[in-house]
Amino acid sequence: ISDILKGSILIVDSVNNRQIYHLLEADVCCLKGCSDLEIREFLSRESEVYDLSVGLNFYGLLYLYRADPADNIDETMTSQILQAVALEIAREHTMQKTESRHLIDYFMHLLSDGHLDESSEQSRALSYGIDLSASHMLVRGKVRQVNNGGKYSETFRLTAFFHDLDILAENH
Repeated sequence: ISDILKGSILIVDSVNNRQIYHLLEADVCCLKGCSDLEIREFLSRESEVYDLSVGLNFYGLLYLYRADPADNIDETMTSQILQAVALEIAREHTMQKTESRHLIDYFMHLLSDGHLDESSEQSRALSYGIDLSASHMLVRGKVRQVNNGGKYSETFRLTAFFHDLDILAENH
């Protein structure tokens, strides 16, 4: 993207809370010795800013720093690049949500005691970065019946529990 747009870039992905930058060789020399934070601040302060949007959906910002802004860039190409980056952000977000859902499903499978084959369980766990041969504490808790919470209290507790699992998966 930097080569096509003839500048250093900073992409701020507001959907997945990520930032990435790429510097042209000339800018590497100018910013030598700067920390990542200082480089990001420089790029956000000194660059042209473009929205990463598709339709009404906003995905983030692309900062384009060009030492010589007199260089013309192809507006059609720039528009296509901005749309492609926005769509990549959306794709990454979908993949992360799917992975989170699969992790929660796997966690619920482990809690269900419906294990059939140890080798397939090991393989599935490894796909999430979990080594089942090591000791783990998945859940330590007590189950107790509470009758004074009303007829929806148990549903509320389960909803809160699964919400916490979802947050755990997102932070994984």
